[in-house]
Amino acid sequence: MRQLLFASATAEGLVLTDPAGRRLTMEEAGLASDRSGARRGGALVVASRLDYEVRTFPVPPVPAREERDLITFRLRALHPGNPEDTCFDYSITRMADASKLAVVYLMDRTIFDLYRPLAECGALLSFDSLVTRAVRPGNAVVCVRRPEYTEWMRFGGGALLESRLNDVADAAGSPECSVTIEEGGGAGGDAAAKVVIPLTDLQPPRLRRGVAPLFLPERSGAIPLRCLAAALLSIAAIALSVALAFRIVGTYQARLDSVKAHYQAVMTRYAGEATDAKVYLAAREELDALVRRRPVDLYAFLACLAKYVRVQSDSGRSSSLFIDAISFSNGTFSVDGFGGEPFATAEALSGQPGFHTVRVTQIVPEDRGSRVHFTLTGKYDGR
Repeated sequence: MRQLLFASATAEGLVLTDPAGRRLTMEEAGLASDRSGARRGGALVVASRLDYEVRTFPVPPVPAREERDLITFRLRALHPGNPEDTCFDYSITRMADASKLAVVYLMDRTIFDLYRPLAECGALLSFDSLVTRAVRPGNAVVCVRRPEYTEWMRFGGGALLESRLNDVADAAGSPECSVTIEEGGGAGGDAAAKVVIPLTDLQPPRLRRGVAPLFLPERSGAIPLRCLAAALLSIAAIALSVALAFRIVGTYQARLDSVKAHYQAVMTRYAGEATDAKVYLAAREELDALVRRRPVDLYAFLACLAKYVRVQSDSGRSSSLFIDAISFSNGTFSVDGFGGEPFATAEALSGQPGFHTVRVTQIVPEDRGSRVHFTLTGKYDGR
């Protein structure tokens, strides 16, 4: 009869205890190791649940040779640890509805190095693997109580569906170290049947059938020629793709550099032209402002106007036209007067430099005589 022991990783190394809590050495447990590793045929050792994690998830229908790659891919999203510092093992269970369920065990590499001698000889077990065959193929809840932790496992169809860990032991109502199995109590409404097994009574012959060891070393062998040829072809295709990609990237990079250079030249040219345009517009605005601010030569305006009309006075001098009033504002003038021919005077002023749009806007004949009262308007911008 192979003895059942429990192991836990500590700062001093791997600690082995029997169900009663007594410490044992590797020699006492029949697991003394030499250069070839731990000796087979010794005790069976259950790893502490504090030293590994358990993940369960469904597996799609893929060939068996692809299951490990699929599980590795899923673990990248489920496990936050560094893949290079993590070891994992798994088991695949086919459910009653033909679906597959993966149970994955993850262990830190530094902790696994302590367990490695036990794993290499097939002596390392997990509690769920140990009690899987003890539950009937139905619904069951298994509670494992240890001094340092409590593990709750939910089984369905004889397969582990969930594993939860409390790092504080809860042994109320049960022996301090025990396995409690509650079966039934499902959708059918049957009362749950509870079976409590003290760890001191948990012997391998009772639960050993079908137990799967943890972290067995992978078997190595020669790579089949067909796989080697496929691998070489894949490598050649990848190399060709990489070379073609570099060539395409180089061609487009050269085109991109040429377009960038042309763009820079165009932008430099247009920047110079834009600068010249700004200078021209600024000079034009300044010139227009000077023209607008240039004063009007009123002396020239009055001198030209005096050629055709005279200011009314008492001197008795005769003239054809006389001026009563003159107004000038913002380049626009208005002349009120009386005389003989105001239309001829307006036409004569329109031909003089600086005069624009000169016209008679009002004319009133006198009651007696040939004279009329008139108003001349126009614009003058003589400088």
